[in-house]
Amino acid sequence: MSSRPRIRSLAVTLLLSLCTAGLAGLAPARATAQLADWDQEKATKIAQEFSDAVNEIYRSVSRRRTGETVGSGQASAFMRIKDRLRLARNESRHLATALGDGKSREETMPVYKRLMSIVRDVREDARKMFLEEPTLNKIGAARELLLQLSPYYDPNAEANPPGIGRQAEDKEG
Repeated sequence: MSSRPRIRSLAVTLLLSLCTAGLAGLAPARATAQLADWDQEKATKIAQEFSDAVNEIYRSVSRRRTGETVGSGQASAFMRIKDRLRLARNESRHLATALGDGKSREETMPVYKRLMSIVRDVREDARKMFLEEPTLNKIGAARELLLQLSPYYDPNAEANPPGIGRQAEDKEG
């Protein structure tokens, strides 16, 4: 039995998890929910680590030659995900730099929301392609950082949503 279906399943699960964590930032806030107390230093540190993680994902995907996917039905999805990861890399760098320069939550909210929109697009494209386990591990690490950053921008963010990510997949399968 090939491990490709399991790895693809893990890829979709991890990317859905990454997106789920980020899309919460696009939802309207409930009246009872509150944002985490703003901690400029901590938000900056997490944003920088997230930027580094996204850069590593981009580098992993970029190392793959386009010719490896031609004829497999993945070439178009590969080019889209590569481009969207480039956008995510740029936006995550911008967010980290802005926070490092002392910009507030309000000043960086548009960047955060734009980044979450890109994450959603990456998730959609990832459903159409095969990703290797090292890349999946990097996606999992980025997801964990996004889960730490989201409460500063989204009052409805959960610190650790149940049933999402590699641990849930391993327990179920």
